[in-house]
Amino acid sequence: MANPLKTKSRLAITLSRYVILMAFIIGIALSSAQVIYDFTSQDEELDATIQEIQKSSLPSAIRSVTTLDKSLANEIVVGLLKYEFIESAEITDELGITLSKSSKHISKTKTSWLTGLIGGTRKTYIENLSNPIYSNIPPGKLTIVINVDKFLETFYNRSSFVIISGVLRNIALSIALLLIFFSLITKPLENLAKTFKSIDINSNKELSVSKRHQHNELGALSDAGNYFLSRVNELISEKTKTQKRMTYLATHDDTTGLPNRYLFKQHLSKAMDSSDNESNAILFLDLDHFKNINDSQGHETGDAVLIEISKILARKISSTDLLARFGGDEFVILMESKETNREQAQKSANDLAQDIIKTLTQIIQTEGKIFHIGVSIGIVMFPLENTNEELLLRFADTAMYEAKNRGRKRAVVYQREMSTSVENKHQLEMHLHAAITSNQLEVFYQPQVDLTGKITGFEALLRWNHPERGLVSPLEFIPIMESNGLIIPVSEWLVNDVCEQITRWKVQHQWQTHWSVSINISTVHFYHQDFLSLFTSVLNRHRILPQELCIEITESIAIDNIAFSIERLNDIKKIGISISLDDFGTGYSSFSYLKNLPINTIKIDRSFIKELELREDDKAILTAINALAHSLRLNVIAEGVENIEQVNIAIQCGCSTFQGFYYHRPMTAGKLTELINNTC
Repeated sequence: MANPLKTKSRLAITLSRYVILMAFIIGIALSSAQVIYDFTSQDEELDATIQEIQKSSLPSAIRSVTTLDKSLANEIVVGLLKYEFIESAEITDELGITLSKSSKHISKTKTSWLTGLIGGTRKTYIENLSNPIYSNIPPGKLTIVINVDKFLETFYNRSSFVIISGVLRNIALSIALLLIFFSLITKPLENLAKTFKSIDINSNKELSVSKRHQHNELGALSDAGNYFLSRVNELISEKTKTQKRMTYLATHDDTTGLPNRYLFKQHLSKAMDSSDNESNAILFLDLDHFKNINDSQGHETGDAVLIEISKILARKISSTDLLARFGGDEFVILMESKETNREQAQKSANDLAQDIIKTLTQIIQTEGKIFHIGVSIGIVMFPLENTNEELLLRFADTAMYEAKNRGRKRAVVYQREMSTSVENKHQLEMHLHAAITSNQLEVFYQPQVDLTGKITGFEALLRWNHPERGLVSPLEFIPIMESNGLIIPVSEWLVNDVCEQITRWKVQHQWQTHWSVSINISTVHFYHQDFLSLFTSVLNRHRILPQELCIEITESIAIDNIAFSIERLNDIKKIGISISLDDFGTGYSSFSYLKNLPINTIKIDRSFIKELELREDDKAILTAINALAHSLRLNVIAEGVENIEQVNIAIQCGCSTFQGFYYHRPMTAGKLTELINNTC
């Protein structure tokens, strides 16, 4: 770093260097310009001088030529050589005969090179010597050779003085400016720098200059320095606040204000180090179908719901417990119980989990809206052998997914064998990615028939033909696709493939105008923002009539967010696509919501058909459903009929459309085409 207090670093010295350099350059330039101008004048002066000399010598020279008087000519030549700058002179008659010639040696001067560079060291003047009386006789010649360098000797001496005096004058001016600069700039700046260097950033000391500098640039610099110091103090204060805020954000969730994963793991690590019993527990909570709220209501509403849930959970835990949010819809509770009995501690953890499930299953209101929220909870007790924080959290997460697999809205305690199940699920997920890229997925169709066994339509069923395992059950791979987002592109492929197949049947004249194909819609796809545009685009692309498609949704999809479901189903009906309510009778409050849902068909769940010939209550339920559906002008399809007894009883209960193994099993499009050709 430069030290302004050293002599060579002072601003006055630097300024003076530039001033002296510029003064020297300008002085040389101006003096040179003056010399060049004077030199031009000297050339004119030389011509005038020679003309005067020639004029004074001309009469005598003419007479000497006319009379061929050599002695007179010699006198003239000698007289001319008396001029110190005339190097030689010659008089010749009309025939070119020399009457007189003489020259002298003029020594070279130090400036002869300059004279030669500018225009030559010698210059010759020739004057005609003619007598007006003898105008018919050719003239003689007077030739004079001038040493220009000798003529300019006086000019050079004068010019040197001009240049040197100009440079000395500018140097003197520079020295004077140096003293002025040092007095007015350098010294005050040195004092200001010393003061600046001695200031403590946390003190109230300010920079100052003398009164005569308070209203000039030094005063402005002093004020700017004081402003800079005040801003530095403000920035330090802001930085301290920012660091505290960053520390908070690094350890807390910004939406709910709860501790985040990082802070939770710190507390968990301390709990593991200090634990000397098996009474501690981790509860891993995941809200059921929370993504549907974000997709249908927006993330602002979703955040409001999360804040409300965090408040509910905070009221449920004790002062020794820690509640954290891991992001998304995941919450984690660390229970550091004082119980030494593992069974009792596990019971306490399970009681807390059941209390949370019961509370969150009830209606939650926020921002004037009502939501039905479920929660699945995984519980892991610790310490466990050969585990760390990450493993414990992974085990709790595994138990939570097991709770989801068992039907959601429940709590499951982690067991070692669950990890094997998760690993198998992970392998299946990897194979599923390969299945999509290698076209292992295909569409099966199961016909729906009327009382006479005549086909009325079809249900499209997604199947995975695994190269090693064969056909994989949809119950295994559909939940995986819903959890990792693959369900969206696969569903779009399914809808497109069904429409292409309908087009092929039409081209081959195998399609009946009253037929339609039902497509099962997952919860994730139903709430997706591009759901409606998918159907409008695929109908236009394949020129499929809207009534030739039917979407099937389950009761759970419909009632999870009843207001959104009604709005979306109405939009679907506006397109012209019919709607079927699948698995009817297994949901909550089915009958109370049935009248509000804009549906066309209800499909009675196979659980009511399975033991229809054995259970009288199933008959009663089937009869009631048919009566209700007919009163609401809804179609009814009995699913899962497997024998003639079930068919006959279902007919007695009011059913007229059937789907099941008794009539047709699901089949490929090729086999269905053969069936159509044979029966229609």
